[in-house]
Amino acid sequence: MALILSQNDSQIWQKLDGLKLAHPVFVSPTDTVYGLGTPIGDSVGEQRIRELKGRMGGHFIYLVKDFEQALDLAEMKNGTRGLLEKYWPGPISFILRRKGTGETVALRMPKNPFLRSLLDYYGKPILSTSCNLTSLPPVKTVEEAAALFNSRVDFYVDGGNVEANAPSTLVDLRLAEPRVLRA
Repeated sequence: MALILSQNDSQIWQKLDGLKLAHPVFVSPTDTVYGLGTPIGDSVGEQRIRELKGRMGGHFIYLVKDFEQALDLAEMKNGTRGLLEKYWPGPISFILRRKGTGETVALRMPKNPFLRSLLDYYGKPILSTSCNLTSLPPVKTVEEAAALFNSRVDFYVDGGNVEANAPSTLVDLRLAEPRVLRA
């Protein structure tokens, strides 16, 4: 069984350092549901999450700690930053054009204090997706997550019961007018 840590544990960062993980995959609370995550750019971690979810294709959401990280990942046309500043940090993910490629990227700046600390810990955005098997509802507790994924995840962060049990709102900003894809 993988390690389960409390988000309120004053020694959590030292415990994570002690794990010495090369390609960490973890479960943690977010603003809306429990999520699976790995630092971006870790193709092994990303592949592990795809296998855990049973989803080999599709996109993930990148969690960013600040606008600097968002600007490194996405192109922002006039007025986009102002719109993001109105809703971030918070449970809204925005689809934008990925910088340099023109592909799409979904970004969210979380409000959850632990998740913001985790972004600081890794020093880079986190690839994130809801903690569930594809087509099933997200888990509400860390115990449900541990029962679902057991030791296939490196560590779990207990943030208590998640009441929302619905993924973040998803808004597409690639068109002339914003379009809500998931509310």
